[in-house]
Amino acid sequence: MTKLKIILICAIAIVLLILAALYFIPKTTPIDLTLDTLKTDMDGNELGSVSITLKGNRKEYLLQEDRLTLTIDDFDHLYDIRPWVTGDGDPPYFSLTQKDGDDYYYICYVANSTITGEDSVFLYVVFRKDLSKWELFPSPSIYIREELKSDPSFKVAYRATVE
Repeated sequence: MTKLKIILICAIAIVLLILAALYFIPKTTPIDLTLDTLKTDMDGNELGSVSITLKGNRKEYLLQEDRLTLTIDDFDHLYDIRPWVTGDGDPPYFSLTQKDGDDYYYICYVANSTITGEDSVFLYVVFRKDLSKWELFPSPSIYIREELKSDPSFKVAYRATVE
């Protein structure tokens, strides 16, 4: 083998290693927050404050879709809160969406409720990309009995700003 071939093979190997690192190694942001949320009804009337604890990691990849691993402790009337996994078993990724011109992420959870029963709540979690604003919206899940869908516990929002 000539020197040129050896140099060329080494250069290609280095480029492949760099591309693999860019693909597989994310920027990881740990999340460990206790949100003091303001609970409001749909008319904006304040219903009190609720503490919500969030823990997890946000992984931002350069060459693939970002991922969020987030656990939410039980709060208010919701318990056993877990990511809603699609039928094909895909992990719960967060998705970028636009709201009022700013970058927000969202993810959906399913939860049990002491008011409406097991697996009766979809909990939509919306948060700003820099993790400074959080909003949680409970809504009836597809597993709930029809007569419970209009329960007032679904007509609330939990909002917090992290300073």
